[in-house]
Amino acid sequence: MTRLKEVLDQVEDRYDYCFIDCPPGVGINVLNVLAAANDVIIPIKADKNALDGMEELTEVIEEVRPYNLGLSLVKCLVTMFTNDIEVVKGEEALQKSTYSTFYTHIRHSKKVNAWTFEKGKSLVEVTPRSAATRDYKNLALEYMELTKEVKRNGNE
Repeated sequence: MTRLKEVLDQVEDRYDYCFIDCPPGVGINVLNVLAAANDVIIPIKADKNALDGMEELTEVIEEVRPYNLGLSLVKCLVTMFTNDIEVVKGEEALQKSTYSTFYTHIRHSKKVNAWTFEKGKSLVEVTPRSAATRDYKNLALEYMELTKEVKRNGNE
């Protein structure tokens, strides 16, 4: 379970961030990533089924934490956000829960769905002015500020 961490440690000085996108569910690949990660961003659709699954994922993260003492930030990211009352209520419930949640959410966009079929192009290149692109930029800024804050608090 430490092989991925060993590889990432070898290139750590060359990169500021490394994002590893895992499929839903808890398989060996997710456990390996959790053992190597500094932070965990949990994309979640704000509906009851996804909220129910958070408890299981939280338990897995806590089980892996003794193997990865560097794991410092675990936050939920609401994705596929729409202004439908059910989604708004779901996001509010998540924010009021014990789960730490980003202020930024990623709005649902048909352009993002189409982008997933593009090869070798970033979302910014394919649809630079879409709402979701702006949301991802805001997420990056929020995340970088949080990691700076964690480093400041850890070094004091």
